[in-house]
Amino acid sequence: RVDLTAAVLAGAALDCESMAGAILRETDLSGTKLEGARLAGADLSATILSRADLKESDLSGADLSGADLTGARLANADLTGAKLAGTLMTDIDLSGSILPGAKLASADLRRANLAGAQLDEADLSGAVLEAVVFDGASMMGAKLESAEMSSCRMVGTVLTGADLSRCRLGGAVLDRADLRKAEMKGAFLEGCSLDRATLRGARLVVARASGASLPAADLQSV
Repeated sequence: RVDLTAAVLAGAALDCESMAGAILRETDLSGTKLEGARLAGADLSATILSRADLKESDLSGADLSGADLTGARLANADLTGAKLAGTLMTDIDLSGSILPGAKLASADLRRANLAGAQLDEADLSGAVLEAVVFDGASMMGAKLESAEMSSCRMVGTVLTGADLSRCRLGGAVLDRADLRKAEMKGAFLEGCSLDRATLRGARLVVARASGASLPAADLQSV
């Protein structure tokens, strides 16, 4: 089992074809080229991965809690069940990535690109998601309780059964989003756009929606 704890490998081009389960805790991997890396189950907690290239990598079950992924590229990466709680992920590219069941509670994802990502059952409670792009993402059953999501884009996003209670969505764009049976108790929707969104069976108890735009939205049984 590879152990590179606290190593400084900034800017390196590494061969990570067989590093599943590796220990890379507190390692400096900033700017490294790790495209297609096989890091399933690896310990990357508190690791510096800012600006690293991890496109199409396998990080399923990896521990990235407390890591710095600022500006990293993880398009089409597999992060199924990964631990990302408290991780710094501002300006990260996670477009098309696979994150079902990922633990992202309290993570900072400001301005991240998650277009087309799979986030079913992911835990994003308390996460900072300001100006994040979720267009076309699947977030069925995702936990977004108390998340800060102002100015985010969720055009065509599937949020069926998601928990958005006390979520702050001021100025967010949820046009054509599927919010069937979503829990939105106490959500802040000021200035939010929900054009042609589906809200059948959603719970909007005590939700604040002043200035929200809902033309052609499906509000049946709300």
